[in-house]
Amino acid sequence: FIFYYFPGSDAEKEMERIIIQREKILQKLQKDFQVKMSGKAIFFFYPDAEAARKLTGHRADGWTYGRTIVEVYGPRRKIDPSHELVHLVARQLGTPPVLLAEGLATSKEKNFDNAGKYRASVEDWCRAFLRENALIPLSVLMDYTSFGEDLTRPRIAYPEAACFTNYLQETYGWEKFRRAYAELVNDPYPAVQEKNLTLFESIYGKSLREAESDWKERLSQARGSGLPASVGRKVVVEETDPYLVARGRALLTSGSEEEAEKVLTEAVILDGTDLEARFWLAQAYHVRKNLTAALTEYEKVIRMGDRTHLMEIAWSQVWAGQILDQSGKREEALLHYRAAESLHERSQVRLEGRITTSLEAARQGIAHPYVPPELPPE
Repeated sequence: FIFYYFPGSDAEKEMERIIIQREKILQKLQKDFQVKMSGKAIFFFYPDAEAARKLTGHRADGWTYGRTIVEVYGPRRKIDPSHELVHLVARQLGTPPVLLAEGLATSKEKNFDNAGKYRASVEDWCRAFLRENALIPLSVLMDYTSFGEDLTRPRIAYPEAACFTNYLQETYGWEKFRRAYAELVNDPYPAVQEKNLTLFESIYGKSLREAESDWKERLSQARGSGLPASVGRKVVVEETDPYLVARGRALLTSGSEEEAEKVLTEAVILDGTDLEARFWLAQAYHVRKNLTAALTEYEKVIRMGDRTHLMEIAWSQVWAGQILDQSGKREEALLHYRAAESLHERSQVRLEGRITTSLEAARQGIAHPYVPPELPPE
């Protein structure tokens, strides 16, 4: 191993124990998977999730690429040391869809706590999600190429993948699972994903949908130590809101404005304090020419925002000003433009066919009233 860490961090203080622990895990995994690793693995330890996310852009607390492993290791959060090492070793077997890859890695964690939320088995977590009707269809998980993004609902996806992986191994044995791990491929192309479903059925003798039905039936009948209903419900809400916002954004930017408005409205109903949900809902209203509703949401964003949301606040000020200009309320519009200008926010966005900033747009609004561009004739 080669280790990199922050000076004075927990990783530096506990490096001797980290080395011994990971060498022991690596040896066991090589034996269990019947593979042999060569060369050195490189570890990067970050003191907290915020630092890791800021420097890498990745939401998860750990990930592996090539022979490099990144982990959060700090006073508030230390991920299970087995997870990323499973990825490192299991890549000698294959590169399957994340349903199997993350399922195997998560299933090997000694004490699963679902990103620090609550320590319980993946089966207990999935029973809670099943009660909330929040399990993600396995056909959807099979098509994902990674977990961690808001659209994947990671705190549901990880335990669900692990629980289903356990079911496959307990019901059909390791050899069939190893074959699936080797033959199925992690790939975004529909033709490959369709082939994965065919291979799954040929290996297990039943379709993924049939296996999912059997797994859920067993899950509903099994008993465990249980997970407080309030904990499971809280995670469902916390994962569903970012998912809805991400989905709404994707719909809006792809031209499905009406569907985006519905999804983003659902997000705001679920969590009215989510500034990002309101910001994107305002844009959906704006694009659909519901200017009164858009102005109401932009003003809510302005009232709710703080220094961590300067981009959203600045553009809300600009677009509120533009709506007021269109309504003939020039003095009110100027107040919004000047407020946007005072923020000096310079994040670039593509607007009306060109790259601009809220600062530039605010100054244009101050210079002259906003007039919407003329649409080309149909």
